Amino acid sequence: MTRLAEVSLHMTPEMFGREIAKMPSGIRVIAVHIKVRYREQVIRELHDLQLRNVEIGECEKDYFF
Repeated sequence: MTRLAEVSLHMTPEMFGREIAKMPSGIRVIAVHIKVRYREQVIRELHDLQLRNVEIGECEKDYFF
């Protein structure tokens, strides 16, 4: 899936985790735009990475910053 993610300008959970690791701690990160077809799998993989401050975006929810 890594190659497909790269050519389509998307990220795998591992790629997302590497990018998150570059950020200062304490920043709220919301994972959005998760493909419906793979949503449950991607959510499991993100949880397995145990990324701090990462939450899964919910459809139809308003986020305020």
